[in-house]
Amino acid sequence: MHLYNAWLPPAVAEETKREKEAFAGVVKSVQESYNPGDPESVYATLKWAKSELSIEDVSTIVEVGLELFRISEHKLHAQVRWGNILVKLLNKYRKRLSLKIDGFALLHGLKCGFEYSTCQSAWGIKCLPFYIFKANGQCGKSSSKRNTGPEGWRLRQRHFETVTSLVRSCRRFFPPGSASEIWSEFSEWIRICLDHWGSIPNCQFWNSQWASVTARVIKSYSCIDWEVFLPDLFNIYLNMFEEKSTLSPALEIAIEYQLKVLSVAISYGGPALLGYRELFKEVIASAFDSTSWKVCDASFFCPSLEEWIDTKDFSIDNPVMAPRWHVPVEDEISFANELLKQHFESALDDLLMICQSKIHSDPGNEKDHLKVTLLRVDSSLQGVLSCLPDFRPSSENGMVKEAGCSPFLIAGATGSCVGSSELREKAADVIHETCKYLLKEKSDDSILLLLLIRVMDTLGNYGSSEYEEWSNHRQSWKLESAAIIEPPINFIVSSHSKGKRRPRWALVDKAYMHNTWRSSQSSYHLFRTSGNVFPSKHVVLLMDDLLNLSLHSYETVRRLAAKSILKMMNRWPSTISKCVLTLAGNLRDPNLPENAVLGSCAVLSSQTVLKRLTTVAFCFIFQKYYARYNLMANRVLLLLAMASRNDPNVPTKVLSEIAGHFLKNLKSQLPQTRILAISALNTLLKESPYKFSAENSASEAWDSWMVVQLQNIIHAPSVESIPEWAASIRYAVTGKGKSGTRAPLLRHKVLDCLMKPLPQTVTTSVVAKRYTFLSAVLIEVSPLRMPGIEILVHYNLLEELLSNMSHSSAQVREAIGVALSVLCSNLRLCASFGNDNLFEGEASSANIGAARCWDRYIVKQASELVPKIQNASASETLEILTDNGMSSDPSQDGIKWMETLFHFIISSLKSGRSSVLLDVILELLQPVISLQETSNKDLSNLAKAAFELLKWRVFGEPHLRKIVPIILFLANDPNWRTRSATLTFLRSFMYRHTFILSTMDTQQIWQAVEKLLRDNQLEVREHAAAVLAGLMKGGDEELVEDFRRRAYEEAEATLKKRKKRSMASATPIAAVHGSILALAACVLSVPYDMPCWLPAHVTLLARFVSEPSPLKSTVTKAIAEFRRTHADTWNVQKDSFTEEQLEVLADTSSSSSYFA
Repeated sequence: MHLYNAWLPPAVAEETKREKEAFAGVVKSVQESYNPGDPESVYATLKWAKSELSIEDVSTIVEVGLELFRISEHKLHAQVRWGNILVKLLNKYRKRLSLKIDGFALLHGLKCGFEYSTCQSAWGIKCLPFYIFKANGQCGKSSSKRNTGPEGWRLRQRHFETVTSLVRSCRRFFPPGSASEIWSEFSEWIRICLDHWGSIPNCQFWNSQWASVTARVIKSYSCIDWEVFLPDLFNIYLNMFEEKSTLSPALEIAIEYQLKVLSVAISYGGPALLGYRELFKEVIASAFDSTSWKVCDASFFCPSLEEWIDTKDFSIDNPVMAPRWHVPVEDEISFANELLKQHFESALDDLLMICQSKIHSDPGNEKDHLKVTLLRVDSSLQGVLSCLPDFRPSSENGMVKEAGCSPFLIAGATGSCVGSSELREKAADVIHETCKYLLKEKSDDSILLLLLIRVMDTLGNYGSSEYEEWSNHRQSWKLESAAIIEPPINFIVSSHSKGKRRPRWALVDKAYMHNTWRSSQSSYHLFRTSGNVFPSKHVVLLMDDLLNLSLHSYETVRRLAAKSILKMMNRWPSTISKCVLTLAGNLRDPNLPENAVLGSCAVLSSQTVLKRLTTVAFCFIFQKYYARYNLMANRVLLLLAMASRNDPNVPTKVLSEIAGHFLKNLKSQLPQTRILAISALNTLLKESPYKFSAENSASEAWDSWMVVQLQNIIHAPSVESIPEWAASIRYAVTGKGKSGTRAPLLRHKVLDCLMKPLPQTVTTSVVAKRYTFLSAVLIEVSPLRMPGIEILVHYNLLEELLSNMSHSSAQVREAIGVALSVLCSNLRLCASFGNDNLFEGEASSANIGAARCWDRYIVKQASELVPKIQNASASETLEILTDNGMSSDPSQDGIKWMETLFHFIISSLKSGRSSVLLDVILELLQPVISLQETSNKDLSNLAKAAFELLKWRVFGEPHLRKIVPIILFLANDPNWRTRSATLTFLRSFMYRHTFILSTMDTQQIWQAVEKLLRDNQLEVREHAAAVLAGLMKGGDEELVEDFRRRAYEEAEATLKKRKKRSMASATPIAAVHGSILALAACVLSVPYDMPCWLPAHVTLLARFVSEPSPLKSTVTKAIAEFRRTHADTWNVQKDSFTEEQLEVLADTSSSSSYFA
């Protein structure tokens, strides 16, 4: 008995014993409800489809239900209802049922029903046989039928989902061998599909859909004999390459996809492909003749399998079925050599001819020829990878012999040997000539140079392509492995909790990548163990070319060339010294271009070079040549010094000279150099034997000289070093202890110094500097344990800041806004921790009672200033300053006060402190939105900056209750610019909060936007329509459907009134325009799609084209946008329109008569 039944009241539980007999009667009733002579009697069984059954009757009802499902051919509703209940039963009782379902009979019955649901429409063949094969395709042949049949779209969709779920649930009950039997039945279906595909004209859309279906079947099911289908498949693929010489973007993507599908077939074809070698040649040649990079550079996919396996329990005695590795036969290798000769050797010959003979007179033709030829070389190298033998290394006595040149290190091979070392050497010579030619004639063509570097990298870095493939796969595996590893079942003890099983396809994939790694490493370290082995002269040749390219004027070229040459250095360390001498010499040349110096520094500062050079030598290089680009050189010097502090081979004198060098840099004219010097000295002195206890003498030092120096720094008129001094002050007042909550010795002394009032004669830059320094101190204060003295400082400073918000200097106002955000957030956090308790005496003496209400004060002040600022004109008043730097004009004071407030909002949102100030910022939404457009541009720019930060903020449920009424209030603001700005805010707000807004709030916002469709201002009406179109894309379905219906009905009624001359002038133009805009919003809410309601809506919209402006302009713009977004699939979608509707649409595209 189920636990829920056992816990019923005793009387009810007793009654449940009778359910067994009752349920048996239900099963019998279901059987009797169906009359084989009356096909419609299947609907009589549906009344029992939701009954609950006991376990004894489950088998019977499942068998009856499957039979009813099978014989209910072409009755989608009955199949959906019975299918759903069968899925629930099979899933719920799957472990206790002992059924034998005839998979062949079931799939045959489902096939008939599924064909009905697809062939009556353009719904699509998405899975047949769908219990194994899940692909996204379309039934091209059936798409020509416009008759959708008696069944609706939604029912056919549910039928498809039900069929798929039912077959998945039934699979576990199929007898052994069912898969082969079912596939034998559907092999003829594949032939029918190919016939359908071949009968369709060469259409990009259907080709991509059918190719997707075929690719998944080819990739997943080796049990089908594909050889009989290969001629038809290749004919279809070849037909896809027939279009114009210039490919459209859609066709380019389609052909690229077809080539990837073909690459999958190649991966599994084996020797069977040899019979189609001529077709392969034609396809490859056609691809290389294409003008598209994507087509020329099409890549490959990887296989996938199934079954879960535990790697830790693997045993040789009882091994799991291992993957099958394909070993090419001699004919395959011969064919590969043939292709290599045709597309690699011939491409090398073409390159040499282009560079030496200059066969092209037109530079454009020459560039295209070079690009395609380099792509041929690159694609060939990417295809053979390490199958093309490596360069033969050299020694002091000449070339190293092939045999016995070095000990065996790592076993690994990519595949059979294709080509020879001589061919790789020939390629290096040709690429060297090509590099010289391009640097001389095409040095500004980055595309050709990047292609050239890619070829050099593949040629010179043997095995690097395999290593990069393995490395990328390793990163992907780290991200995805958690999702495909079975967790342990027992979390208490380790016994019986093997877990960590993985699907077989994942282990096969890992095994494949392990072999790829081995192939990349098998010869990588082969020649590093012997000091008598050196790189081939061809490698040296490529490195010289890459060294030149690493100094190129284009940064992308330099970066890629440096990456390639560093990989070569890593394999051949003996080449580093030569490269370093060349690049170091570049730093000495004062006439060398900037790009050459940047390229030299990039290579010299790499980890590969740093690891190989001696520290002393490197320090010598950078101390000698640091004058040029000294910031970069100093950074490298610091990194080297940090790595060498514990190196016993580095003399103490060298580190002392480095420290002295950075001491001199403290006087540098460059601020960044001074900052770097401070960091360097701080790092170098951490382990110095001359450290002293700062705390013991800090107090004396403060009284003797530090306080005077800080005052001098504050009063100094210079503003250059403000960020550096602010950082130093933060360092001095940073909290101590594990959590940083304990105040250091100097914090309060620094605060006392900064809180002293400034003389009246100081400049505004000094005032701003003081507030910046105060902000730096307050940032380091921990609100969790803020002592009373610090709380007192906060309130005293808050009172000062609030009184200076209308300061005349924009620099000071910004500093005040930043300081306010730090100070107010500290006070809020302090209060939230219950640490805002001051003694009454302190509070009264400091007169901070008013400062405690700072939030209510700024909200009230802002709401009072907004209408005044909106009504004020910049030309009405002149700014007259008083002696204290304040303006005598109240309207200008209000503008300055509001600018400071916006700086406060911006700083709070940028710094992340807005989370504790959000209730205040929400109430300041009105000034932010209302002051987007004013006569004062500085104020408007600040309002827009705050608006951009605020509109993407996500608000929680408590704050939503506050913000929605504010938005609704602003949507009815008398100023039309405010209403328009509110709509802009709503667009982002609704995108962020659609799923967390209450139904009532959502309805109120919709109603407010709908009301603005009939606004008196044209700009507001058009803006509201655009916002509504966005809301309809992801809004509540009921609201959207209701709005669409009302928009259509109102527009239809308006059109009828407009046709009657007596009523045409009675309707206000804004109301008519609102009806048109509502209709346009519906049309524009579904770009690219063609739902069933759209033809009627867009046709009704087009009937308003004869209206005067601005109504006509709205119609023509909306229809033009509709045409643009539906242009790609119009040939298919136009069948949704009637002939009359198409004529109405056609009338909107023709220009109106002058006399109309």
